[in-house]
Amino acid sequence: MKTLKREIYAHDYRDLEHLLESVEGFIENYYNRCRLHSALGYRSPESSKMSRKIETATRVSERQP
Repeated sequence: MKTLKREIYAHDYRDLEHLLESVEGFIENYYNRCRLHSALGYRSPESSKMSRKIETATRVSERQP
């Protein structure tokens, strides 16, 4: 992923642990929350997940008398 490579090469890291923390933060904060995915209808994974939860809750509540 080009954006991740840029992120890695743009910083100096103390050690491998610092690099891994940075990559984890990048994935959690950018990739899962901001980056749009074509397979998800050009939505972020987080917004897609929330939409599925709402749809599921709506279906369940419609079934109950």
